[in-house]
Amino acid sequence: MIKFRLQKYGNKEKTMRVKKYMAWIITAAMLITSIPFSENRVKADVLPEGTQMKLIVRDIDGTVIKNSDDNEILKFKIGNEEAEAVFSNDEYTIDIGNRESSELEVSIIMDDIVKTEVYSADKTEYNVTMSTHTPIDIEDAIYDDETSTYTIHIPYAPDGKYELPEGVVMDTTDIESNETEDGIYNYAGYEDGVINYRTPGYVKVRLTAVRDDGYKVYTPVYLMIDIDNTLEFRVDNNKFYDNNVIIEKSGDLVAGVTLKNKKSWNGLNLSCKYDNSIIYESSDAEISVDSTGRVAINKDSGYDLVEAVITARDRYTGEKASYSFTAYPETSNDIILSVNGESLPYDNKVSINAADYRTDTIPVNIENQDDYTNIVYSSDNENIAAIDTDGSIHILEVGTAHISVTAAKKDEWKKYEKTFTIESKAVDSYIKVYVDGIEKDITETIEISENDIRNESVKLPVSLDMHNKYGRKLDYVSYTVTSKPQGISADISDSGITISQTDSIERNVPFEITIKGYGWGYKESQVTLSFVINGREIDNSSIYSVSYMENGTEKPLENGKVIDGVRTRWALTNEVKVCLLDSEEYKFGSKRIPEDKTYITFSMLNSQKYNKDHSFYLWDSGNNWIFTHEYFGTDLEAPKLTFVSKENINITGKGLYTSGNASINVMAADKDGHLYAVELIDSLTGDVIKSVGMEELAKNDASLKETNVRFDIPFENNTAAHYAVVVWDQAGRKTVRSLAGLLRNAEYGEDTNVLISDNTPANDSFSVENGPDVNKYVAENGNIYVSGESEIVVVSEDAGDVYSGISRITLTVNGEEKTFNADGTGSFTAADNTAKAVLDTADFMTGVIDDKRSRHLAVTVLSEDFAGNVSTPKRYDIYVDRKAPQAEGMTITFGNTGRNKETMTSYGTFYNGRFTMTSDISDGLSGLKSAVLKVGNRTIQGYVTGNGISFDVGDNVSGNAELVLEDSVGNKNTVQYTVIGAGRGVKNSYIDVDTLPVDIMVAADSKPGKYGWYNGKVTFTVKAADRSLSEKSGIRNVTITVNGVRYNAEAYDNRTTSDKEYKVTVDDRLIMETMNEEGMYTVRAEAVDNAGNTSVKEASAYIDTVAPVIGEITGVEPGSDNAGNVTINIPVTEKHFSAEGNGTVITVRKELDGKTTENVITADRSDRMETVGRYTFTEDGTYSVSAVSTDAAGNKSDERKISFIIDNTNPVVRISGVTDGSYVKDSATLEFSAVEVNYRNNDVKISGTRNLNGITEVLDMGGFVSSTKESVMKKVFTDEGEYEITIMAEDGAGNSSKTERIHFTVDTANPEITLAGLDRTSYTDTVSGKINIKDNYYRTGTVKLVRSSVTYDETADRLNITDKEDVTDLFVKTGKESSSRERDMVIEIPKERGNDGLYVLSVTAEDMAGKTSESITEFTVNGYGSVFTFNESLLNLLNNPYVKNVQEDFTVSEYNAGSIDHDKVSVQITRDGAMMQNPEYSVNDLSEKNGWHKYEYVISRDNFSSDGIYRIVISTVDSDGNKSETLKEDRLAAVFYVDTTKPELVLVTGLGKKNYNASEIDVKYELFDAMGIAKVEVYIDGVRTKEITDVEEITQYLGSFSVSQGMNRHIRLVITDKAGNVTDTDVAEDGKYVADFNKNVTISTNIFIRWYANKALFVCSIVCVVLLTAGIVVLVTRNRKKKGTQEK
Repeated sequence: MIKFRLQKYGNKEKTMRVKKYMAWIITAAMLITSIPFSENRVKADVLPEGTQMKLIVRDIDGTVIKNSDDNEILKFKIGNEEAEAVFSNDEYTIDIGNRESSELEVSIIMDDIVKTEVYSADKTEYNVTMSTHTPIDIEDAIYDDETSTYTIHIPYAPDGKYELPEGVVMDTTDIESNETEDGIYNYAGYEDGVINYRTPGYVKVRLTAVRDDGYKVYTPVYLMIDIDNTLEFRVDNNKFYDNNVIIEKSGDLVAGVTLKNKKSWNGLNLSCKYDNSIIYESSDAEISVDSTGRVAINKDSGYDLVEAVITARDRYTGEKASYSFTAYPETSNDIILSVNGESLPYDNKVSINAADYRTDTIPVNIENQDDYTNIVYSSDNENIAAIDTDGSIHILEVGTAHISVTAAKKDEWKKYEKTFTIESKAVDSYIKVYVDGIEKDITETIEISENDIRNESVKLPVSLDMHNKYGRKLDYVSYTVTSKPQGISADISDSGITISQTDSIERNVPFEITIKGYGWGYKESQVTLSFVINGREIDNSSIYSVSYMENGTEKPLENGKVIDGVRTRWALTNEVKVCLLDSEEYKFGSKRIPEDKTYITFSMLNSQKYNKDHSFYLWDSGNNWIFTHEYFGTDLEAPKLTFVSKENINITGKGLYTSGNASINVMAADKDGHLYAVELIDSLTGDVIKSVGMEELAKNDASLKETNVRFDIPFENNTAAHYAVVVWDQAGRKTVRSLAGLLRNAEYGEDTNVLISDNTPANDSFSVENGPDVNKYVAENGNIYVSGESEIVVVSEDAGDVYSGISRITLTVNGEEKTFNADGTGSFTAADNTAKAVLDTADFMTGVIDDKRSRHLAVTVLSEDFAGNVSTPKRYDIYVDRKAPQAEGMTITFGNTGRNKETMTSYGTFYNGRFTMTSDISDGLSGLKSAVLKVGNRTIQGYVTGNGISFDVGDNVSGNAELVLEDSVGNKNTVQYTVIGAGRGVKNSYIDVDTLPVDIMVAADSKPGKYGWYNGKVTFTVKAADRSLSEKSGIRNVTITVNGVRYNAEAYDNRTTSDKEYKVTVDDRLIMETMNEEGMYTVRAEAVDNAGNTSVKEASAYIDTVAPVIGEITGVEPGSDNAGNVTINIPVTEKHFSAEGNGTVITVRKELDGKTTENVITADRSDRMETVGRYTFTEDGTYSVSAVSTDAAGNKSDERKISFIIDNTNPVVRISGVTDGSYVKDSATLEFSAVEVNYRNNDVKISGTRNLNGITEVLDMGGFVSSTKESVMKKVFTDEGEYEITIMAEDGAGNSSKTERIHFTVDTANPEITLAGLDRTSYTDTVSGKINIKDNYYRTGTVKLVRSSVTYDETADRLNITDKEDVTDLFVKTGKESSSRERDMVIEIPKERGNDGLYVLSVTAEDMAGKTSESITEFTVNGYGSVFTFNESLLNLLNNPYVKNVQEDFTVSEYNAGSIDHDKVSVQITRDGAMMQNPEYSVNDLSEKNGWHKYEYVISRDNFSSDGIYRIVISTVDSDGNKSETLKEDRLAAVFYVDTTKPELVLVTGLGKKNYNASEIDVKYELFDAMGIAKVEVYIDGVRTKEITDVEEITQYLGSFSVSQGMNRHIRLVITDKAGNVTDTDVAEDGKYVADFNKNVTISTNIFIRWYANKALFVCSIVCVVLLTAGIVVLVTRNRKKKGTQEK
């Protein structure tokens, strides 16, 4: 430190001069050190004001295009803005000043044509040519928008002239035409609007015309001169009009229009008229056309389309026609792809884990790929999966992409294409946490010591590892901090976690930091870590006190509100004092404070009244420093609240009311600007409903002195709320005002009215109170009817537990309004939440509607409560009804039964059915309440029909009738009914409805026979009775008939005749008079009463007095013997016989073997009188038969008899002992039997044959002796062969038995099994053998081949061990069937790696008789030797072959179908290519008896203790001579790398100096690692600016990076090798691996920054300036002093 001492002079003025000089020096130094260090100042290149662009715009003919006042042809724009152009001297001038020159564009617009000129400083004038091909209206011309060209077809004329339309002229400067055959141009000149031509062809000219606005326009025109026979194309005799023929090619055929599925094609036929004069040409050699117009495709390979234009030209006229041909190859998806070595799945979708292919690629191959050419691979999403030209897929991100493969076969023009989907999925992951290299439970809190914190920053030895779901650690992971406490910063790197700004963290209180990890191809994973800083816990209150001074008195400083996480403290004056309580133990640490000072005073000006951090240091007696701070400020006055405005709040004498959403605006003020919050609270509970904090308050007033606050008061219907508004300042002081106090400008607590929230209008109930003599009726539509004057009563109820109450009720009656108020106006009574208003109808005499002074009152009701809610107006209609209902006319209507009658007599009017009586009723007001018809003692209710009332008069009603009417309010009227026709001897008003007919009974006095027939006379009784439920009308007449012939008729003329009885006898006389051929006689009685009701009853009887007669029985000779069934015919003669029998039956009695049975049979009718009964006998025996016939009336015939014999039984034969068709072992015993029930004579015949190997032998069966009804014989068969035996019998009556036949086979030999070609126990090549089974009666043969094997599944990367696997279907095939007695099968096991194993072949055979044979053979197939597997630790190492050290021994397992020659086992380990001598390993034989052989090689980890590249190879030889080694399989090429050496930073160039005069420097570096470099990270000022992971040369890498300008830029490199060794240029221990370079450099083009950054130079410069200045000052001072002395 440089100290200055100023000499004190006696003269004060000189002292001031010295101070002045020092001020100059200090100011100069400050100016030097405060030069701004801004780097790159970029100022836009803006054109000076007044800069202009000059443009000359000409037409295509060179004429300048001019704008005029009345015709603005051109418009101009600068960029997108309209611009003004001044025209003068053929130039347009545009002002472009004050605009950026970069890419400044000016647009010239004429109609829809735009030309653009770009500003250039090198140009002074811009020439623009504007032309437009505006269509000209030319008749029969076709305009082409794309070419802006007309085409006009005209017929060829001999004079060769074409006249242009008026106003159109030809430009003679640009002419084109075809040539004639003589080589002369077809165009022959232009004159006076006429174009001359020579021959058919074309002439291209440019026509001009002048628009209406005077602007000349140009249009190119093709004048096509056609002859009559216009040239046209025909393709295969079909004319094409679209000038485009698409040709597809199939396979290797030549392409053509008609190509599909044809084997050959001769070309495409093109034809034109006058073909002999046509010349054909093709624009492409791949499509050729010959002189006849035949087109062919000359394309032999690939799949690109071919195109050509075929032109036909008339050699004489020059006429041309052209067609465009495009030929496409056939497209096929018949291409087989494999992805990653596997066939494409059926759904063309491949799913992989993205993480597995971070560095590896996925190959895509075509089956037989050498047969294809032009192979193109593409991806529709290269951000997910990119594919190289060789078919290697690079997985770049998680997601889905579609890969397309397109190819062509060699020597084939055809496109093969296939697309599949590849989906890369993210793998689950998780994060492990390590502290000091030891895994940490993330639920534990990581402790931080206060002593480890430096400059508010601490670096923690916390590292993270990210693992996939299988537990494998991920290599390429990035971590970011996603969540941390506010106020701190946290950074994570490979070396740990750094936390900065730790002073803002509260000590001894845990806090959390969340870190998210991302590994390529893996799902994001995050972990939340808990930290705590263990600070020194001291009780500040025991060390010092904080107070403020008020009127000389110390008052403790109390806590205020929390702001930004800090509890503020406020003094009520401007002076705060901090006093030590123990001056011996603690002292203030600042040099500014004297050591004996025991307090500090903070005096704050008004500008310092805001709460701020006042920090100071303390030292304890142990010289430990304590940094502490206190937050405090000044606050001199409490805040205030005033009312501003309100919305939707009613203030009444009763209280405050709101009917919906309400709000209040208040003004909060604090003189000190310490407003903290304004709150709306519940004044009863103190709960805060809404709070407006400092941030929101500051939006209205940043000074926090005065701000308007609006509170939306929450609305909850039917509630009473106590609201208050509170304003807080930051000192914790508050001011409270109640809502009512604010609205009434009263202090808090002085007005306790609450705010009633009520948005529910009152419920108005309306009623009419009728007096005791007045009736009331309320209709369904709500109308009210009363029979006299009444009171109208309205009750309004303000619903809910909390309500505002009713303030007003309003009624409007026939337009006259009546109001009732809560202040007592009108008949208004109120109680709590209800109010009542009463009005008399007599007060309103308007609305009279009839002659009885009935009135209509229309009443409307509404109410309003104190909250301002108005109820919905409701209308009510009241009618004062004084008039009774009226009836006019009464009519009777019968139903449509067709039997209704009206009979008028002197003793009444009678009706024989229900009828309806209807009367027209009128009642204009309350309506008819009831209408009843009274008839005698019966009352009938009416119902409405149209404008009247109807009554249904039912059965059995009688008496005088009257109609009684009553309306809804009780007005009544009674009307008497008068019968129509009264006065003509008819009784008036009396009616009788008699609907019940006369009861009639007709019945025979005696019962008929069994079947309902009588065999004599029959008497019937007829009774008639009138049984009406009312006064009966009486019988008028009764009529009786027999079979339609009148028997009796009686008539009566009074109503007293009610009961009559009659007898009717059907005797011989009556039978003869009413004879019925069927024998049926019917008695019918009909009765009619005086009401016209008619009833009929009848009864019938069947009468027969003649017995049936049986004739002679036929069908069999009496006493005869019969073979077969016997049917007899029984003729019967019966007068009344019918097909149904009518009860007539034939009884047949038969006697058989002493037993008699009786059967009833039916008979077939041959005519009216004759019938025949038939009966069939089937049982054998002697019969005696009798027949009797009985008719339905019980008349019996005489008996008829007949006798005969039936013999119908065949003999029965049987064979037993074996089953038909069966096969019997060794021998068979048969039993023969014959049975004849009626034995007379028995002849039994037995025969048989035996067949063996095609030779048939007839057997001698011997004789069969039979003498009884059942005879038996046995016989044994022992010779092998197929037998057929028969037996039959015949009796004396000619009845023959069925022939019984049986087939069976006797088998005495077992099946024979032969194995060929399977005589060895071990095979090293393909196994081929034959199995043969023979037997005369072969049934089935079973072959089973099982294998025990060990194979390796490359897809799943696992060993498959199977035991006794059934492989019969794989290797055993059915051979040729030589005969039914012999079967051949073939066994063939090809030499394939998966076929090695232990085999057991078992063959069983069984013949039809169940005789069996079996053969079992065992052998070994060992064509490939051993299968090797590695244990998990070695496999994991091979998957990630770079390690720092080997942790455990390796185990290699070997499996072989045979045994291993132990003398030929070799275990070789190489390190860096050199063979290791005597490696440590052991071999264990784990083989099982009769199973595969297994050997285990344990290789010690001690073999790999040194750095190097290791390779393990195990080779063995088995008992079959197979040599096996692990190196044969790529997956088991055990190569890995052990590396404990960190990578080296060999060279750094570009950082040799500490200061650089540049805006940016390039740095190059060289890295080396013997095993390989995995990652390089470059950090500049702690920020990673570059990360390289795709290091091409794994052992040596040359890299570079750039450093932009800045002061003291810190450079850091972190290098990681493949094994995870890290070299960090910021880690001192890594210095031996790091080349020298400057880690901190300053890069700037500003000399002052470089000077300032060079601290030594900067300090020396300042010291020199100060010393020089001081010397000058001293010298000047001395000179002045000397001069003063001399003057004295």
